[in-house]
Amino acid sequence: MVGPMLPRPPHRDAPKPAPQARPRPVPARRLPLQRQIGNRAFAALVARDPAPSFAGNVFLPGDENVGHSFTVEGTNIVEGTGKAKRIVATVDADGRYTRLDDKGAAIAGGGNVRDLIGSVSQKGGKTTATTGSGSFSLWDADGKKHDFTVKNGGVYAKAGKKDELVGDVDVTGRYRVRLGGAVLTGSLTDHGVAVRDVALKRTDGTKATDQLQIGHEPVPEGILVLPEGKFTVKDGQLTPAGGNHAQGSITVIRRGAGLEQLSLPARYYEEIHAAGYQGWVEHETDVAKHVPAAGSVLRVGKGRSWLVSDGSRWIGMSGRQVKKGYELAGGGRVDDTLRALNAAKKISVTNDEIDLMQRLSEVESSGYANVINTWDSDVVSLGFMQYTLAGSLQELIAAAPEAFARYGIKLSKTKLKIKSGVEATGIEGVSDAKELRGLEWATRFFRAGLDPDVIAAQVKMAQAEFANLTKDKLGSVSGDAMFQTGRVKAIIFELNNNRPAYVSATVRKTAAEHKKHPAWTEDDFVAGLQAVMEQEYVDNNTKGINGADDEEARQKARNIVTKAGHR
Repeated sequence: MVGPMLPRPPHRDAPKPAPQARPRPVPARRLPLQRQIGNRAFAALVARDPAPSFAGNVFLPGDENVGHSFTVEGTNIVEGTGKAKRIVATVDADGRYTRLDDKGAAIAGGGNVRDLIGSVSQKGGKTTATTGSGSFSLWDADGKKHDFTVKNGGVYAKAGKKDELVGDVDVTGRYRVRLGGAVLTGSLTDHGVAVRDVALKRTDGTKATDQLQIGHEPVPEGILVLPEGKFTVKDGQLTPAGGNHAQGSITVIRRGAGLEQLSLPARYYEEIHAAGYQGWVEHETDVAKHVPAAGSVLRVGKGRSWLVSDGSRWIGMSGRQVKKGYELAGGGRVDDTLRALNAAKKISVTNDEIDLMQRLSEVESSGYANVINTWDSDVVSLGFMQYTLAGSLQELIAAAPEAFARYGIKLSKTKLKIKSGVEATGIEGVSDAKELRGLEWATRFFRAGLDPDVIAAQVKMAQAEFANLTKDKLGSVSGDAMFQTGRVKAIIFELNNNRPAYVSATVRKTAAEHKKHPAWTEDDFVAGLQAVMEQEYVDNNTKGINGADDEEARQKARNIVTKAGHR
């Protein structure tokens, strides 16, 4: 039996065997990338899109593209859908697009998709968009009118019952329209374009980068004092003073919310008689930029926005026609106006007095420094204290005669019937109080009410009234600290303006209640004063002078407390 063979010992003369390579250690198992960088980083990495993804609807430059809308899909701009879809441009990572011909070759006329009319969004980024709506009209070479609507940068025309895309318009008002096989271009602000309330906005993310507002509409009413004469304005038509026929027109064009973005183009004719001949001269001007003479006043739009000229600039005011007259308001807040005049040494007034006058104005003039009212029974009332033509306004005019004369307002030496049973000193040049209710006189009084000298005269009259009322009506309660607070004084003084006959009883009854409740806070005191006033308005509501019923009478009292006596 042969046993296992043993290894033969090497001969000393034999060559040495070749060294054997050491076995390499088994490499450690590699960790997944998710475990190496963490779950959050891995999620962000795999969510990252290797190529920017754009989406939206745009209008491309070039006459051949007018009337066509294109879709942005990923890195392409396409037209059509399904089998009819074709790629008209490609978009790179920076949003720059390259236009392509029908064979897919690049052609001139590229740019950035974010600059195109329309809306473009990028995945993970912002959206740029042209939004807005409106309508306008153009006339072709044959004089035929064509109406268009605007929606989010597109221009549409009626084709039967449907709206057909025929062009586009950018946020500056530049339009392109395909009409009768030809492409018309221009601006919505051009003459010869009839625009009806177009409002466009360009946004970048949530920020508005540009906007356009155009409202071609007739000026509803007003007065224009032009070098060629005075014109009344009614529904956009200009009629010479004393005339019966319109000789021009004036329109409102808005390009934004501010006065600097407003145009008021006026076109009118001047009749010329010379050397036995009669002719006409046409004038054209933008009265928003070339301000007409003082006394000009225009209502701009359908709301309460009015402009009144001082001869060098337009002054904005809020206004409306009420019944048989007007209500015009402006001049800023009373307290701001008085502080400015006090700083300029035009008046001398304390902070407490400023607060008191502001509180009273909340009831009398809605807090405005100047309000003119020509529609109520006293014909005209002026200022933050609302002095009326029944007597107190004449006192104010007499206190500042030179200031009022600057606006053609002077007291006459004759009496004027204000209302049944009431006569007062009249106004020069006025034979019937109804004349003062018109827009021309309302404007004169409004401009006068803004004059610093007239405001200073109002302050002095108010200070004198406060002193007399404090002495006559509050003298008996001078030891009651609650009657000395600004809130309570404002309520009592305004009650005196509204129903002076109720003041003495109101003060007496409120003081009696306070003695029963000496721990009253100011709020408690005001509530008690209000309760007494409400009852006075109810008890004295004869012939409905304070309202149709008890609740209306109480509401009148509450209104005084709420506005003049707020914290």
